[in-house]
Amino acid sequence: MSEHNYFGLAANTNIKNNPDLFSLEGLDAKIAATTKAAAEQFEKDKLARETAKGTNTPRAEYNRLRGKLYGLQQTAKDTEIRLNDAVANVHHFEVIVADLLKRKKNASAANLLGEERVWEHQLIAAEHDLLTSREALVRWQKVNASAARELRNFDGHVRIAELKKEFGL
Repeated sequence: MSEHNYFGLAANTNIKNNPDLFSLEGLDAKIAATTKAAAEQFEKDKLARETAKGTNTPRAEYNRLRGKLYGLQQTAKDTEIRLNDAVANVHHFEVIVADLLKRKKNASAANLLGEERVWEHQLIAAEHDLLTSREALVRWQKVNASAARELRNFDGHVRIAELKKEFGL
């Protein structure tokens, strides 16, 4: 029994008989056309699914836009509240640092070295808290500005008004 491999011979014969099967010419165009057709079919299927579920109706669009607007408004309010809290924290720690400086100065004037050292340690901790709260304030200022910008740049107001007229709201 012979154990010869005839694959090479069969492949060469197939290449001679069908050269277009093994050619890479125009492959990019075929891939692009297939990808484009698949994307178009996906969009059609997506539209059909949304129509069946009722998610591409005008009412659904109105609800989606109102929900997005509401979320942006709530985010802006939340960040404003957090910014105000950060401002209050900074003010609070500034008052504490000023009070500790006065106490340290009074202890130094009264020549109470132990008490002066206690106020110095508390002052270091309070200054660290003040620095941390100032960093948080800067971060919340950026977040608040970003939330306000997103709310200001919301482009659905016109479409919401059109849909309200359409629904008679």
